Formats: sequence, structure tokens, C-alpha cells
Amino acid sequence: MRDDRIDEASGRTLDQAELRAVELARIRGVDDGSYEEEDFENATRELAGETAPTNSAADEEAHIGLTRDLAEPRSMPGRKTPDMPADDEQEATERLALEGVDAAEREQMLAGQRKKS
Repeated sequence: MRDDRIDEASGRTLDQAELRAVELARIRGVDDGSYEEEDFENATRELAGETAPTNSAADEEAHIGLTRDLAEPRSMPGRKTPDMPADDEQEATERLALEGVDAAEREQMLAGQRKKS
């Protein structure tokens, strides 16, 4: 049954409020498509922009878990360390290339000695 009457407080149709009330009931665990008067009132307030949905018990438990345990010591704020200059990329590349050439030369010398033996 569609109800296209406009709610004067929110400017929305009553169908929108009923759909939101069913959603709120579903959030509470009622899955049969019904809702209570409180759900409908919350839905009309939400659609009017008066309030956000209330926090669930699970949200409250999660918030409690985020509070600091007073038995634990406070964390140290730390201190600023001096800035270290970055390596010059060109020099680092040249150094790595030279190391690779040296390693290749050693490998060739070892391979040449193995062939002689």
C-alpha cells in the first residue's frame, strides 16, 4: 500500500519514513518487515534532518575498547631526530655498477682457473 501523503515536518512521503522505520527495526534484529512506533518516530526525525541514528550497543562497546587503560603508562611523545641527507642516486648507481663489474671479474678469473685445472 503506497501512501503519497506528505509529512509536513519533513517534506518527505510517509512511504519513505515507513521504509526507514523497517530498516531501523531490521538493524535492531526484527526481520519480519514490521516496526515499532519508536522506529517510525526516529525515521521521521532522520528524514527531517533532526537527528542521526542512535548508536547501538556494539558501537558503545567498541568505544569503551578505545579508551586508555589507566594502569598502562602514558606513551612518550618522542623527540625529533636530525635529518639525514639522502645518498646521491648517481653515486650510488655508479658504486653498484662498479661492485657488479668487480664481482663479474672475480667470477671470470675463478672460472678460468677451474678450466686450467
